[in-house]
Amino acid sequence: MTTPLKDLLNDVIKRYGLEHAIIREQMPRIWAQMVGPRIAGISEVRSFENGVLNVRVREAAWRSELMLRRELLRNQLNTDLGSEIVKEIIVR
Repeated sequence: MTTPLKDLLNDVIKRYGLEHAIIREQMPRIWAQMVGPRIAGISEVRSFENGVLNVRVREAAWRSELMLRRELLRNQLNTDLGSEIVKEIIVR
C-alpha cells in the first residue's frame, strides 16, 4: 500500500517542527484573505514571530480601527488557522 504524498509531506512538516515556519511565510496571504482587498491594500504584515503579528497600516483612521478590533482579528485568525497560534496583534 502506498502513502499519499500529502500525508508524507505532513509527516515531515510535523517531524521537523515546520508548522510555524510555514504559517509565518503564509501570514501575509492569510492576513490579506481575512481582512479583504481594501484593508490589505493599506496594510502590510511586517513580521510574525513567537505568536506576535506585527502589521503596519498606512492610514491613521484604519490604524485606529484595526487597533480597536485586534482581539476580534486575532480570534478570527486563530479560527481560520485551527489553533491558538496568534497570541497578539500589534498595529503600527
